[in-house]
Amino acid sequence: MNSAVSKASFDQVAALVSGVKLPLEPISEEFLDIVVEGLSSAFEDARAAAPTTVANESEAAVTALLETHLNRRIDDDPFWRMLVASVGRGTESVNFDGTKLEKRPDLSITFSERSRRFPLIVEAKIVDHQSGKTSKLYCDNGIARFLNGDYAWGCQEAFMLAYVRDASPQLSTLQARLSPPNKSVEPPYGTLEGPSKRCSSIGELVITRHARSFTYPCQPAPDHTPGDIHLWHLWLE
Repeated sequence: MNSAVSKASFDQVAALVSGVKLPLEPISEEFLDIVVEGLSSAFEDARAAAPTTVANESEAAVTALLETHLNRRIDDDPFWRMLVASVGRGTESVNFDGTKLEKRPDLSITFSERSRRFPLIVEAKIVDHQSGKTSKLYCDNGIARFLNGDYAWGCQEAFMLAYVRDASPQLSTLQARLSPPNKSVEPPYGTLEGPSKRCSSIGELVITRHARSFTYPCQPAPDHTPGDIHLWHLWLE
């Protein structure tokens, strides 16, 4: 056990991972495509019901609406209900080594047929460069949390969700931030692949793959590393 991790912190993680080998098996792309459609549809519903809030209010206000519409979808859509058990906003979670007990990812999607201890995490950010909500903040305060073990540390995939208010083009914006033109320079944010565009019925969807910089305190070598994480970037306007 890392000497920096206290016994109490270790106990937190040990209880959470008991009986589970991490990282969990990857979620099928078919399931993730369904999540994409659900997030997009919930956003459209929220925008139709409360256009001023979606267009002008805080990230928290928009995400609260999104959570409500996603949970309504569980009530109203039998197919969605078969996949998703619940959606929580700001649900407290523990980081990878138990030293942080009150991490609050924006959305936690719990699947009906998958460990409820490790939901699919969705981190949301406003992209609006004129108001200071830049792509750098999107990466520093969003992507980075998946790489240092704060969020989704038991999973192999997660979502970055952007509420775009300045018409920033997704693919080129992410390429500029995650794929430096000088190939001799190590890509920032542990980028291993991407950004690459994925065909989707909802429009532009981008996937990136990143290395992670932490190790599991409760799994001995060689099973102590989490491996890479795939981030699905869904930008909505």
